[in-house]
Amino acid sequence: MDTSIAGKLFKISSGPNRDTIFDACKYAYDKNVVIPLEFGVTGEYYPLPNESTSLTLIVMQNVHVRSVEHEDGSGHSFMLRGWCEVITPKASWRTRHFRAYYNAKNRTGHIEFD
Repeated sequence: MDTSIAGKLFKISSGPNRDTIFDACKYAYDKNVVIPLEFGVTGEYYPLPNESTSLTLIVMQNVHVRSVEHEDGSGHSFMLRGWCEVITPKASWRTRHFRAYYNAKNRTGHIEFD
């Protein structure tokens, strides 16, 4: 199993609005309804203390949000959990679970894959 992205926090530079996130969560397990979600995940991650590089290629598709939690009282900051298909230079498409912090107002945050 390719673990090169596991446990690293990648930056989210763009993403969906708040309503689309909740709709996607509502229909995450419905095979008849597809709510497309796109997150712009940069190839840069927050490096661990002894790492010399902080770049890799991440492409996500078929994003499914299974839980949305309000992070604070703003109504725009969320903790998201779900799964998606991810490809990296060292692996073919694989389904990965993710955890993310996402601010729907400024459409930024970070995401971590299992």
